[in-house]
Amino acid sequence: MKAKKGFTTVELIVTIIVAVAFLVTAYQLYGLAMSNDGEARSSARASASAYSYLVRYAHNVSYAKTPCASSTPVDGDSVTVDGLSQPTLTVTVSCTPNTSTTDVSKVTATLNYNVDQSVTYVTYVKN
Repeated sequence: MKAKKGFTTVELIVTIIVAVAFLVTAYQLYGLAMSNDGEARSSARASASAYSYLVRYAHNVSYAKTPCASSTPVDGDSVTVDGLSQPTLTVTVSCTPNTSTTDVSKVTATLNYNVDQSVTYVTYVKN
């Protein structure tokens, strides 16, 4: 008797089940990648905005150039950043932890966004 050529029904069903499992996994992975892409984009926008405010206030004579004078030039103010929901900015100028150095100010810029996320940049300015 000659052997029949081709696949059996059981082999075809198993192959289809495996293929469907791969497709479902690929779809879930694609959704996760797109979700992470949005979060990364928001984080990059927040980071760029916080850094620009840090540079702006670190080089502003009236805020950072007074030796060891603590101040909060911006305290939770709303700012506009495309792609972020409810961004608020806080900028503080304070003394360094090393109290023997009174001619250096610490400038901190914190941008809070999307309800529970934040980006903080810190720099030191010699007066």
